[in-house]
Amino acid sequence: KMQLIPIGRLNYLIAILGSAFYCVLYWSILYVRKSRNKVTEEMMEYARSNYGTFAIIGLFEALTYILQVYSASHLPGALLPVLSQTLLLFTMVASYLILQKKYDKIQVGGVGVVLLGVMTCVFPQAQVSASTLQQYGTMASVLKYSTIF
Repeated sequence: KMQLIPIGRLNYLIAILGSAFYCVLYWSILYVRKSRNKVTEEMMEYARSNYGTFAIIGLFEALTYILQVYSASHLPGALLPVLSQTLLLFTMVASYLILQKKYDKIQVGGVGVVLLGVMTCVFPQAQVSASTLQQYGTMASVLKYSTIF
């Protein structure tokens, strides 16, 4: 949050450059690992044959980063780590829908307790005024739903 204040309108540029740096960094790591034979040709062939899947994953990662930087610049700093805890809910729902993972009552209850804690922290800070509530609600939703990606 503190890093986003001085750069003002350049949030988008920073987010896009961050995503580009992410790509350069991981391509470099892949190059080193491949030159040391830690990445086999079979692994590379798997990636090539599933290129579309990896491209979509990368697109969502970049979109997540951009949305989080954008929403973080509009929210109080104390809310950022709290709202990031909503990742638990989306991870649980996605793994249930995609992987058909079953959760027991204790695990679901644990996520419920975490979400209750998030709501306990978010709502008092957002009830300052109606306009603040609307702004925080919108940006909090952007941050929260960006974790889906």
